[in-house]
Parts: sequence; structure tokens; C-alpha cells
Amino acid sequence: GKKGPEISLGMRSRTGLKGQPASQEDKCYLCKNQYEELEDRTGDIEEKLGEIFAQTQQLGMEIERKRSEIRELEEAIAKGDSEKAVLENDIRHNGLSIARLEGELANAGLDAETLKLQIGDKERELSEGGASLAALKSRLESAEQRLEDQRGQTAKVTDELLPFTAKKTALSDAGN
Repeated sequence: GKKGPEISLGMRSRTGLKGQPASQEDKCYLCKNQYEELEDRTGDIEEKLGEIFAQTQQLGMEIERKRSEIRELEEAIAKGDSEKAVLENDIRHNGLSIARLEGELANAGLDAETLKLQIGDKERELSEGGASLAALKSRLESAEQRLEDQRGQTAKVTDELLPFTAKKTALSDAGN
């Protein structure tokens, strides 16, 4: 009676042992496949990180170029502002000269002949001053137009820079 259960236990053990190596082989094969898949995915991820890093560097260089353009435009605007201030000062000075000449004409009245001569002289001075004033006003208008154009360029470059900055931030965040 004792041998019956022992034999059936032995048979079950051998059957179980026969199934085990196949199961372990399968597990090894699955592990190896998973390892290879992970290696492939790791390679893909490393390649993608390399691309993101290259894009980040490219965007960084583009941002620096745009910042350089902005600095140049800001310098040009500052120069234009300076030229405008000089021209406005010249216009004020000429306006004061014209007012002084008009005052002298009003105060000068001795005799008619002297007044006529003085009036002729003052009219020539006023005419020259008026022509000079007109030329200065024209230069001022031209400088103001250049200044406005430069401000427009600065705004455009700043607007162009915004998407690059956002993309760089997104890429940096993705890399982290």
C-alpha cells in the first residue's frame, strides 16, 4: 500500500520537474526579449534627448541672435532720440532768434528811411532764419520717421523672439 502513493508522488514530481525547465527557459527568453526591447527604447530615448539638446542649443543661438538685433535696434533708437533732441534744440534757438529780431524791429523806429533799411535787413535775416528753420524741421521729421521705423523693427524682432523662447522652455522642460 505504501508504494502506490510514493510512486504517484514521484510521478507528479518528475512531471513537475519536466515542466519547470521549459517554464524557466520561457522566463529567460521573455527576460532577454524584454531586456532587448528596453535597450532599443533606451537607445530611442537617448537619440531623442540628443535631438532635443541640439534643438535647445539651436534655439539658444537663435535667441542670442535676436537679442543682438534688439540691442542694435535699441542703440539706433537711442541715437535717433539724441539727434531729435539736438534738432529740437536748434529749432528752439532759431525761434528765439526770430522773436528777438521781431522785437528789435518793433523797438527800432527813428526815421522812416532808417526803419525801411532796418526792415529790409531784418527781413533778410528772418528769411534766412525761416529757411534754416524749415530745413531743421525737415531734418527733425526725417529723424522722427527713422526713429519710428526702428521702433517698429524692434517690436517685430521681439514678437519673432517669443515663439523661440517658448519652444526653448518647452524643450528644456521635456529634457528634464
